[in-house]
Amino acid sequence: MLTNNDALSMLRKSIILAKISSFLAAIAFGFLFLSISAPSQADDLGAVSVHGDIQPANPTDNQVRSAHQQQALGKCKQQFVNSSSAYLASWAVTAGGKHPDYWNINSVWICTSG
Repeated sequence: MLTNNDALSMLRKSIILAKISSFLAAIAFGFLFLSISAPSQADDLGAVSVHGDIQPANPTDNQVRSAHQQQALGKCKQQFVNSSSAYLASWAVTAGGKHPDYWNINSVWICTSG
């Protein structure tokens, strides 16, 4: 016959095992979920620079992106054979590049493989 201490000890062990099992199941599910849902990462291959005039003066990031993206992608494909896309990293007005209706801009693009 079980004493109260024996029963209590068995109950504690079963509670601990249940908690450990639940914890391990949650970890396993988390790893499975991450492996299924995580997007594949594109590799950064290197950077290219694009130089040109942008209208209007004082452009936004989107205006620089629109004006330079095709040229940047072409340069990426020339320098990195497996390049498939490019994203705008930064841009700046070149020295003496501010004019009343356009700015001369140099943009830096990161070439990626995916």
